[in-house]
Amino acid sequence: MRRIEDSKKTVVAMILLVSLGLGATSVQAVDGVIEINAASAAVGSITPGDTPGFPVTLSEQGSYRLTSNLQVPDLDTTGILITASFVSLDLNGFTIFGPGGGLGQGDGIDGSSTSVSGVVIRNGTVRGMGSDGIRLSHRARVEKVHATGNDFNGINLGEGSIVRDCIASLNGGAGIRVDDGSSLVGNTSLDNDFNGLDLGQGSVAMGNASMGNDRSGLIASSSVTVVNNSLLNNGLDGARVGQGSLLQGNTARDNTLFGFDFTGLGSAYGGNVLSSNGSGTILGIGVQVDSNACNSSTSCP
Repeated sequence: MRRIEDSKKTVVAMILLVSLGLGATSVQAVDGVIEINAASAAVGSITPGDTPGFPVTLSEQGSYRLTSNLQVPDLDTTGILITASFVSLDLNGFTIFGPGGGLGQGDGIDGSSTSVSGVVIRNGTVRGMGSDGIRLSHRARVEKVHATGNDFNGINLGEGSIVRDCIASLNGGAGIRVDDGSSLVGNTSLDNDFNGLDLGQGSVAMGNASMGNDRSGLIASSSVTVVNNSLLNNGLDGARVGQGSLLQGNTARDNTLFGFDFTGLGSAYGGNVLSSNGSGTILGIGVQVDSNACNSSTSCP
């Protein structure tokens, strides 16, 4: 009987600890995903080496999921620090947010160490951080994320990365920036203080919209493929690309400078619509491989 009563007391004590938030830890869900929320972030030990508070450190590969918003206390603090490769983080519709309003050192999610690769982030919002919203190293993937109001870049990824179906708005740097050999597909980048889309060499941009950015809608190094994008009302060029690039099926309208700016030789363009750009349709030399519409004329420079 005494053993039964002692067991009951233990259960009651555990319930009280949880209700007071004193026993809050990360929870492994039935599907094997480790769940993270504000209470477990405060306690720490989500993975080995994770100290209480921020940043939440993910030091082991695997799947993680937010179950609440995470509020980062200041501009110099990072929300989630990823130190292992092949981490998959589902924001699950929640937000990682900082105070905004000034430049700092804190990223919403930082997995930028060159020893880290293959990180996947999806399904949520990162806003108001002192530096980048999301900053990851090579072969990363970001999907269905809204990066807004961060004081530097919205999304900033290393080489061989993919950004798909994201929104980057009102960031102090570029909306979306990727290094060489990366792909941007179906994203929207608007009202950022630098370029809307910034691509390294050999990258692909397909089906994106880049509008109202203070600099160019799209800026890219050499040998890029830019297909079916809308580049509207940007502060410099619609698209500014290096040598050996292909621009096909894009719309560039109402940009302050040129629709397209070819900064090197050997680029080609076809099937584009360029109109009402402040300084003209084309700057530099590009080869027409198909007809284009330049201010209602098929005769483009």
